[in-house]
Formats: sequence, structure tokens, C-alpha cells
Amino acid sequence: MADFKTLIETLDDIECMSKDWFSPIAIVSTTTGIRPMVTNYKEGLGLYWVTRAGSDKLEQLKADKRAVAFFGKMQTHKYCEAVFDIEASTDAAVKAEAWNDGFKQVGYTGPDDENMVILKATPVSANVMDMATFQKERHTY
Repeated sequence: MADFKTLIETLDDIECMSKDWFSPIAIVSTTTGIRPMVTNYKEGLGLYWVTRAGSDKLEQLKADKRAVAFFGKMQTHKYCEAVFDIEASTDAAVKAEAWNDGFKQVGYTGPDDENMVILKATPVSANVMDMATFQKERHTY
């Protein structure tokens, strides 16, 4: 069983996400909805997304905390489909740790913004695909 860092290293290796730039767009899907979301990562917090209080995504996660995120880089033909358990958090310490000034661009005022909810992602499994060679790897966490 691999640890969480293995997923981040895998995303870095296939150039879908880097430990040095943490904002790739992923397609995030729950059992009842799908949408693109900016992916964030911080050491100690892990992988997470930000959503608004009262959003459809929060309602979907009440029904099923599991979500699938699809990361890809067309130039290399490498893709990663990862399954996560999601925990929605409005805890002030979590929001402060997750805060990035870039969140102001989408309307959040600061880490104490009552409308900001952090979606903490715990990886369950991932499929890594190289479409140029048709090779596929399965990872379980």
C-alpha cells in the first residue's frame, strides 16, 4: 500500500501536477455531478479543492463522500484518474493552512471568509494511463 506522497509524485512524474506549481485543473466528479476545479496541494494538508458554502458540490458530497478526479497532460498523452474520499471542512485552522492569495481572484476575502469550504481529499486509488503506449498502472492507497 502506497502513501499519499506517491500520488503527488505520480502526478509530478506524468507532468499533470508539480510539487512546485499546485494549480492544475482537474475534472472532479461525484455520483451526481461533474465540474472542473482548481487543484491545490500543501505539505501537511495534502490535496484539496475550495468550494463555496451552499454549493451543489457540498450537497453531492453529503450523499456520497467519494469523488473521482481526472488529471491529464495532452502534450505527453499521460493521464491519471484518481478516486478520493472527500471531507468538507470549515475549520478555521484548516482554512488558514489552505489559504492562498490567489483565492481572492475568485471572490474569497481571506482565510476567515465564511463562504469558503475546504474539500480535503484522501486518495483511495488511481489509474495512470499512457495513451501513447497504452500502458496502465493501478495504485491503491
